[in-house]
Amino acid sequence: MKKVDLIISALLFIFFISQITFSQVQFVQHTITDSADGGISVFAIDLDKDNDKDVLSASFSDDRIAWFENDGNQNFAMHTISNSAIGASSVYAIDLDKDNDIDVLSASQNDNTVAWYENDGSQNFTFHSISTSVAGPVSVYAIDVDGDTDLDVVTAGYFGNRIDWHENDGSQNFTTHNISMSTPKARTVFAIDVDSDTDIDVLSTSQDDDRVVWYENDGSENFTAHTISDSADVAWGLYAIDFDNDTDIDVFSSSYQDNKIAWYENDGNENFTENIITSNESAARAVFVVDIDGDNDLDVLASGDSRVSWYENDGSLVFTQHILPGNYGAWGIFAIDLDGDNDTDVLSAYLGDDKIFWYENQGTSGIALDYKPGFPDDFKLYNNYPNPFNPVTHIKFDVFRNSMVNLKVYDIQGREVVTLINKQLPAGNYEVEFNAEELISGIYFYRVMMDKFYSTKKMILLK
Repeated sequence: MKKVDLIISALLFIFFISQITFSQVQFVQHTITDSADGGISVFAIDLDKDNDKDVLSASFSDDRIAWFENDGNQNFAMHTISNSAIGASSVYAIDLDKDNDIDVLSASQNDNTVAWYENDGSQNFTFHSISTSVAGPVSVYAIDVDGDTDLDVVTAGYFGNRIDWHENDGSQNFTTHNISMSTPKARTVFAIDVDSDTDIDVLSTSQDDDRVVWYENDGSENFTAHTISDSADVAWGLYAIDFDNDTDIDVFSSSYQDNKIAWYENDGNENFTENIITSNESAARAVFVVDIDGDNDLDVLASGDSRVSWYENDGSLVFTQHILPGNYGAWGIFAIDLDGDNDTDVLSAYLGDDKIFWYENQGTSGIALDYKPGFPDDFKLYNNYPNPFNPVTHIKFDVFRNSMVNLKVYDIQGREVVTLINKQLPAGNYEVEFNAEELISGIYFYRVMMDKFYSTKKMILLK
């Protein structure tokens, strides 16, 4: 190829690259309540059949199961379902009795009670005990375990080290069947057909032996335990879904002690390979999998000591962390289109300050990348301008060869606030506009990384 052809090809490549606009999901935080004393679990569903999503919570310290009625404009009125669920730890909602209204289930750790609250159709709830023999129930889930078309209940017992399923006879009389008595400090339970044999298997995490386990149902509800991982240090959260779109079920866990979020790839024969998404989710608790950014691949949500994070899947199972607002000790998380605008919003329960939040997904906000072709002599990061700023500033940097470039913003404690760029870029001069409208005043740092080169500078947001 002639030299002139090479130049033309390069210019065409540069032209198309320069048209790229990077984008990321923007969230606005809203408080549903600040009186969920010890908020620990959150769920959302249309409880009152008025075509909007309501929110449920379990709060550990005030022994309360509550639902928050959405008026259609995301103004929430709290209604107490029970204030005697001693050590309320988990909440779930489904039409348990098949009468076309939504019932509520709970697990309360300190009174050993698994319960369901029958909805009369007008959101008056009647308490029914499912079991009082599960020592320290902390997780509850409902699914048809035995294939008889009624909904059974699955639980994890923290103090009893046990996983149980509670068989519904069709009239909501429940018989407890033990799946495992050797799940030390059982933390979370989930149920799905793991091995694609048309019956429901059960999964669990257990805190004291660091295990993620699936229990294989033989079709007659005899369960065989298989260890997926024994290295999830203080295994906590659990989720299962076909993540990589290969028609088999993959498994996710969060582990408290090693700050890890991992997914375990199912090869189709239930051999699982661990893939670590992050080892930096401090005191990781819950995990949830959903398409956050509407790009048709699944992203990962996680909660930890001081935050809720979502890990953006680039479509090739490479993840970029984004941190949602808040610093309160997050526990339960859930994701659903709460405001009916066809994108996925996020809910969280914060034990630390008794709040239930929802994060409004405002869709992607373009991050315009101003690109000027060239071949700088070196990698360079410039001072942002203006600085101090409110709320918009500009960040310039030079890339001297085609490279993977990452630009992130951190707060003064070193926590990631946002990823502005995580892309392959050609050589040239770049300028990014950063809008910090949702951040509080303070000192922030921005860092550009290119191959082995990196540079960090300070900026000040004054509002």
